[in-house]
Formats: sequence, structure tokens, C-alpha cells
Amino acid sequence: MTIDFHTHVFPENVAPKAIAALETAAGEFNLKAVADGTINSLKESMRDNCIDYSVTFGVATKAAQVSSINNWAIENNTPDSGIIFFGAMHPDYENQIGEIKRLAVAGIKGIKLHGEFQRFPADSEDMFPVYQALSDSGLFVIFHCGDDLFAGDSGNSSAERVKNVADKFPDLKIIAAHGGSFKQWEKSIKYLSGEKNIWIDISFLPGYISDELWNELLENFGYKKILLGSDFPWMGQKTVIDWLKSKKLDIEIEKAILGGNAEKLLELY
Repeated sequence: MTIDFHTHVFPENVAPKAIAALETAAGEFNLKAVADGTINSLKESMRDNCIDYSVTFGVATKAAQVSSINNWAIENNTPDSGIIFFGAMHPDYENQIGEIKRLAVAGIKGIKLHGEFQRFPADSEDMFPVYQALSDSGLFVIFHCGDDLFAGDSGNSSAERVKNVADKFPDLKIIAAHGGSFKQWEKSIKYLSGEKNIWIDISFLPGYISDELWNELLENFGYKKILLGSDFPWMGQKTVIDWLKSKKLDIEIEKAILGGNAEKLLELY
């Protein structure tokens, strides 16, 4: 089984504007989407690359966006067809706990938080009730971690801060995106490896991480803590799968990272 744990899609009427805005925000990095960012484009990529499931999520850059993003996620959450939607949350949203309960009842398995776009430190005490509610409901939180090609690096999403959350909420299931700290993988290894409630995905590692650092991540986290992730439509799903297969890992390890670990986490068996 192959499961991409890190993708993004937008409603058809929003996708063109969202993609254009993000490409502009990438500035000097000249990052261009590989698809139009719609559900249909993700499904097409999944068919082309024999991907069984994709986890997808949006980021609420304003509190007013939370309800509409989550309504759309609930309406389109169709795991039987391979698309698993996570929800959104914002530090300034008024009914945070009620919204998390609504997501849980609707069958949504987690939320995405992005400290750079949302401008809050991951370990802010203001977010502790959210983390407790997620933990109590058995929902995941996916943190953007490390530098960001769109929004820069303020330190809000540092590995140190994510570790603080993991230690404070030991039953909270945390996915630390981009290998745990994009372009700062030494910090990911130092602060996040060994944390029982943290998994990392490999989104945006191809082309950025050295073989030496990848091997250190694999050794320190262990293969059972690593998930396939592409960041589609900002990197092709094929690109990430081909990159992983180029590492010539033992077949057991490769299968686990490609989807076996995510299958267990998401309880898809």
C-alpha cells in the first residue's frame, strides 16, 4: 500500500487564485505548482503513481476561514475513494474546542497547523486547550516544521517548540512535516528523534537534504517513524516516490515508509 501523508488541494473556484498567490510568495525560490491544486488533479496523480490514499489539508491563515475550510473538508472527506481530509484551526478562532469536537464526530482524523503562515509559536500556551482537545479526541496534529519557502522562518515552527508540545501532551499524535525541521534537520534529530508521539514525513526532502543527513534521520528516528509525503501540488508525488526508491532500502523498510506506517496510524486495515 502507498499513502501520501502530505498533500494540499483547494476548491475549484479557489485553486487558481491560491496557486498564483503562493507562487508569487515563493519569490526568489521560483517554486511552481506541478498541478492545478484541485481534487481531480490529486486523484489523477494518485492513479498515475499507484497511490492508494492521500491525506490532504488546508491552512487557515485567518480565523474566519476555519469553518468554511472544515465544512469543505467534511463534505469531501471520502476515504473510500482514497482522499482523507484533515481539518484546519487558527489560534484566534473563538470556538476551538467545539470545532475540534465537530471534526471528530464527522470522522476527520486531524488538523494542520502552520506557525509561519499563522504567526504563532507552536508551543504557545494559548494553544494548549487545542492540543488537549485533539489528544482527548484521538486526532492528529500536523505541524509545518522548520524553514518555509513561502513564508520564511520566524522560529515559530522550530523543532524545539514542537518537542515542547510533545512533552507537554504525551498522548497527542504529532506529525512533524518536512523531516521534522525543513533545512534544519540536525535540529530535528537533536530534539524530535526518540519522542514516542512524533512521526516525521519526507515532504520536500528530495533536492534539499543530503544523503548523509537522510541516513542520519533514518538511523535516529527509525523507519517505523517515517511517512511518505509529497507536499503536492508543490512537488510531484512521483518525484518523492522515485527519490525514496533510489535509496535502495531493504524492502521491509521501503514498504513501511511508502505506506505501511501510515496504514497503521490511520487504522486503514
